[in-house]
Amino acid sequence: MLTYKGYIAAVDYDDSVDELHAYVVNSGPYSIANCFAKDVEGLKRELALSIDDYLASCNESGIEPQKPFSGKVDIQLGPELLQKVTIASTKAGLSLNAWITQSIETALRNNE
Repeated sequence: MLTYKGYIAAVDYDDSVDELHAYVVNSGPYSIANCFAKDVEGLKRELALSIDDYLASCNESGIEPQKPFSGKVDIQLGPELLQKVTIASTKAGLSLNAWITQSIETALRNNE
């Protein structure tokens, strides 16, 4: 992963053309930047140029740019699951948000 101005880019390697590809993954439903380079330093430069060009284009056009994710998410648990999660968070002495965050972090560590 590469980061620039809060945007996060995933990196793939295409061995058929011996090239790296970066694309922004935290800007909403579509990537605001895609770039290609032969090495990591080149890819970092290209990502910065792509994002800067995107932001400048939005500014010139008076368009609000896609922002990096804020960290907020709206989820629908359903009444039964919400009740179970609320009970679990209360027993743990945590807020609902802290319990959910902790549970997700634990699940991610277990998937590594």
